[in-house]
Amino acid sequence: MRNNFHNVNKLTLFVKYIRIINWDALHFNMVESITIFCSSSDAIDEKYFKVAEKMGKLIIKEKINLVYGGSAVGLMGRLAKTVLEHGGHVIGVIPKKISQRVPHLEHYHELIVTDTMRERKAVMESRADAFVALPGGFGTLEELIEIITLKQLQYHHKPVVILNSFGCFNHLLDHFEFLFQNSFAKSQYRALYHVAETPEAVFDYLNQYFPTEFESKWYLTKDGFESS
Repeated sequence: MRNNFHNVNKLTLFVKYIRIINWDALHFNMVESITIFCSSSDAIDEKYFKVAEKMGKLIIKEKINLVYGGSAVGLMGRLAKTVLEHGGHVIGVIPKKISQRVPHLEHYHELIVTDTMRERKAVMESRADAFVALPGGFGTLEELIEIITLKQLQYHHKPVVILNSFGCFNHLLDHFEFLFQNSFAKSQYRALYHVAETPEAVFDYLNQYFPTEFESKWYLTKDGFESS
């Protein structure tokens, strides 16, 4: 009878343990696909293209699929071509309007043409286990800010990395600090994203990533209502 009692207790503890395991969190150490936001400009300094090449080679080394904006120009093109040349898997996502105006790669494993920019971003979000921003312009910044905001609002819990090559994002990061210091955002939200200085540091972070639990983004007003 005593043995049965202990077996029941062990079973109860096991069931409780299973319930509290965050299976989504355990999955984050296994990044299978990575969405990268980056420049579509061919006019930028060659040093940024070298960073894109290095990212491409590390994606191959880590055996990760690339999800990107679908273009064959700028850092987008160099990144995707590097991954393809080394036998990697490339998924391009591009809006129809842009697709008709910019060059395409000769080969994709998958090319998804969307009707709008919003649909493009939704696909790039859903197909990714992690997000990385390389140097880029307005589009890159808009994509990065949106994916950080979605994480803040707990629409996803995936890692977000800013690759701050040659200090490209210094001014943006300074503005983030202004937001924290002036209560436009809670200081805990520094953990929404990680800043890496090299492509190698990006993957060091991704390989040890574990989601952080955040309190509500909302501040309570004097009347007890929630306010951003």
